[in-house]
Amino acid sequence: SEETVGGKALVEFFYKVVFTGEKVGEKEVAELWKKYDINKNGNLEYPEFKIFINEAHQLMKDLVGSTAVPYDEKEIISFFKEADTNKSGYLSYDEFKKYVVEFFTKQDKV
Repeated sequence: SEETVGGKALVEFFYKVVFTGEKVGEKEVAELWKKYDINKNGNLEYPEFKIFINEAHQLMKDLVGSTAVPYDEKEIISFFKEADTNKSGYLSYDEFKKYVVEFFTKQDKV
């Protein structure tokens, strides 16, 4: 399996949320944030967010055997806009945290 940006942090996060149903802790979100804030500027820009969404989606397919097709650009942009609650054009850590927890718990129900 090729290396992903999220790597082990994403897999562990996913398992915890989807398979154990545990509440996501600060530690897990912080691990993800460290991975996906690729340029380390303390914000998540759209290209970084897009990598997160694509890797998360691929992981869900691999682990849950879902046949879901990859998201298209329009969908990812709309996810980003949804996550960017203050419309700054990038995600703060808090926006990312809130979105990530909702994203994974939502997928769980699909």
